[in-house]
Amino acid sequence: MLKANLSLVGSARYYWRTKNWVRTYSEVGIGPSLRWEKSFYDKSYEKKFLPTVHLAILGIEVGNGHVIGIGEFGLGAFGVFRGGIGYRFRGQKKRVRPTA
Repeated sequence: MLKANLSLVGSARYYWRTKNWVRTYSEVGIGPSLRWEKSFYDKSYEKKFLPTVHLAILGIEVGNGHVIGIGEFGLGAFGVFRGGIGYRFRGQKKRVRPTA
């Protein structure tokens, strides 16, 4: 059976800890998915609209500037393990300590 998916997922992220180069978080995402299915002998695809859900139980971002590394452990549409490299258009704000 041949399958193809197109999903649009909106997500919300909660940061548990932010420390220098490392940030840990959890994330939940939900949205619609369009799936095309076709068996080997069919001439046309069958289209289905389905809900898509993903829960990242533990995620880690590593980086102190614009380029970051990402690793996640979760359940749902994006699999159990997910990782990659990202670019943050706005770097982390540096904390300014007041002088006494």
